Amino acid sequence: MEAEDVVSEFNSRFGILWPTLYNLELDTMNSLGVVDPDSLDVGMGIKPTIYILDSSGKVLWSDHGYRMTHPDVTSTLDWLELFIELALVPPPVESP
Repeated sequence: MEAEDVVSEFNSRFGILWPTLYNLELDTMNSLGVVDPDSLDVGMGIKPTIYILDSSGKVLWSDHGYRMTHPDVTSTLDWLELFIELALVPPPVESP
């Protein structure tokens, strides 16, 4: 099974309906801040990264790919929960 098929199967199995960034150009990954150029030569330069977006697509929070090394996981989870709650707040309705 190809790697992209594995990702698609994982997304289907767990009901992941949002876009999953896969097989991106290096320039795109650099612009998203998910590449560690010091580690690319050993094949370890891509950092799994969490982004929380609001309904308009604005990034509210990112872990900057560092969640694997956070010394205080509880604090990271607290921030993640807070920004998920903020992302779920409906946008204000504009009056006519």
